[in-house]
Amino acid sequence: MNTRRLHSEDVQDKITNHKDWLTLPLYHSIGWTKTDTLINYKDREYILTGLAQPITRIKKCKLMDNIPDHCQIPSDTLILCLGEGNHSICCFIQYINPWMVCPPLTYDSSEDLSLYDKIVSLLKKDPTQELENADQKKILRLAQKSGLLFEPNQYQASIAIPLLSDDVVDGTIHFDVKKQAYQFISVLGWYFGGYVDIDESKDFYQKSPTSFGSKWVNVMNVMTDNTLYDFDSSSLPMINDDSTNMALAFWREGLKLRNIHSGYAFLSFYKVIESQFTKSDNEKKDRGIKKWIAQNLELIPTDVLAGQRIKYLLNQENNSYQKITTYLFQAKRCAIAHASSSERIINPDISLDREMLALDLPIIEALAERYIRVEKKVKWRYAQRCNQPGHSIKKYTKPHTLYRFVI
Repeated sequence: MNTRRLHSEDVQDKITNHKDWLTLPLYHSIGWTKTDTLINYKDREYILTGLAQPITRIKKCKLMDNIPDHCQIPSDTLILCLGEGNHSICCFIQYINPWMVCPPLTYDSSEDLSLYDKIVSLLKKDPTQELENADQKKILRLAQKSGLLFEPNQYQASIAIPLLSDDVVDGTIHFDVKKQAYQFISVLGWYFGGYVDIDESKDFYQKSPTSFGSKWVNVMNVMTDNTLYDFDSSSLPMINDDSTNMALAFWREGLKLRNIHSGYAFLSFYKVIESQFTKSDNEKKDRGIKKWIAQNLELIPTDVLAGQRIKYLLNQENNSYQKITTYLFQAKRCAIAHASSSERIINPDISLDREMLALDLPIIEALAERYIRVEKKVKWRYAQRCNQPGHSIKKYTKPHTLYRFVI
């Protein structure tokens, strides 16, 4: 395992010392890191830009009797507030919005208290005195430890990739760079119980990494209230075979499409499994994907949406797991992928078609998740949503003829 995680000063050193970057803004459903985080995965480095940016300098301090209320103070100024002899009360001015004051910064060691007393003593002698570099760094570390360095939810998540000499030829980035990035974010999303995907409409090859401000954020796809404070990626699974990478790629695609287009999401989840067998095997009823699905339908827990739907289908017209497998293939996979006047299709204008597709989507999602977790043995830190207990699903006593099983 050569995955390692670095933070703060390590990241800043990397940014300072490297000159060529590819920056990729992201869509994601997982909680994102609050701080810029550098990950080394399979001998390539990725900086995950945090949803908030740090204060990197403090030039001056001010000594006040109480916390200022909506007063404009320069963003590089530290306010120390003295109240009733309690030396633990001191506040940073937020970096993005200098009108707002951060919550109190507290100390928990004698070194922190000594630093505070030293600064108070200096300011009493000279209120305009600037901080020494060593003291600035100590204060920044204390603020980081207290979680007060950052203005939350100001940036779109992105990945900054430091480019190597072989990555760029005649001003063009080699396609393997982005391919490796896709494989990395597929693993990242799976491990943290969701998806991470690249926004292809905006990427930059430049001399320094760029953060994407709130004007870039696609509100529908970016989770702005789901920040991971413990973004521990030190145990990311190392995927070294193409078939598993392909399964994770279709999984990532399916999750991203799930709330956008149920039909395409169904196909992506189906391909997670279908892509793992040969074409000739998949065409046979007792081999390939059809055999695997028939064997695994009964292993889906009954307390999740997929299990509830499978149980409902089994109770209709003496159906079996094999019939449900045929149904998922003919009345769903083929009806979505193909369009012919002489064949059954899922018509986007027919509301019942869409509703039935939404009911059956959790089945193929749960099967795709099970294939990656059980057959491919790809570990995770957080379980996927399809493993969570579901609410009761809608029942149809008279299903549309399109959805009758084809034997």
